[in-house]
Amino acid sequence: MSPIIVSAIITASATLLAAILTVYFHVIHKPQQAAGGAANATGLAARATEEAGQLVSHIPFERDESVPFDSDLMFARSGDRTIIKMPRGGGMLFHTFFMSGWLIGWTAGIFFVGSEFFSLVFGKGIGGDSEWNWFAPLFTFGWLVGAIAAEFAVINSLFRVIARAFGRRYLVLEPDVMIDLCRILTLNLPKLYFRKHIKNLRVEPDGVVFEYGKNDIKLDGITRVEAEWVRRRLRQPTPGTA
Repeated sequence: MSPIIVSAIITASATLLAAILTVYFHVIHKPQQAAGGAANATGLAARATEEAGQLVSHIPFERDESVPFDSDLMFARSGDRTIIKMPRGGGMLFHTFFMSGWLIGWTAGIFFVGSEFFSLVFGKGIGGDSEWNWFAPLFTFGWLVGAIAAEFAVINSLFRVIARAFGRRYLVLEPDVMIDLCRILTLNLPKLYFRKHIKNLRVEPDGVVFEYGKNDIKLDGITRVEAEWVRRRLRQPTPGTA
């Protein structure tokens, strides 16, 4: 089989695998991780995806008089839930196009280096030297492994940038759980946090930060004034809380 065809198959497989791992990481692993590794984390994530996604898609939101006039921060109530509609992320369009172009170029690089690797191992390299040299294939193989790992990191970063540029973020506050929901068209990406484990809620210049277990979680992308409003809402008990 031609080295070019083999390289194309490996490049396509590696890119597809990186994309699948990225979706798994954001759609399945992160919701379970945020849920604190609870035994019913999968069920909680599924419920959050279904119920919260349906809720935010049709509920009417309203403004609070204490919110700055030029902010699109809004909220709504439904039963024992309070839903905060976070401001839409901006300024990410350039990052999206830049990282997309970088990813295309990087993938093309993996393809060409992969072709050269198979040429070095099974045939003549670019230089036309038919003598087998262990260093060049070993070095090229190491570069390919690192490049494929880096491609996963880039796809993961690109996914986050796209979510911030084109998605909308909601905080769904229930009596026991806070759901940090990113909605991209009809795709819902939830993270669940048990409210009893949320500690040291504080405001920083670019968002709200709280301690959750051994980690600091940041709700970023908002100004300090907006963060103060969000912090007050997070401290308030939700309707239905005893």
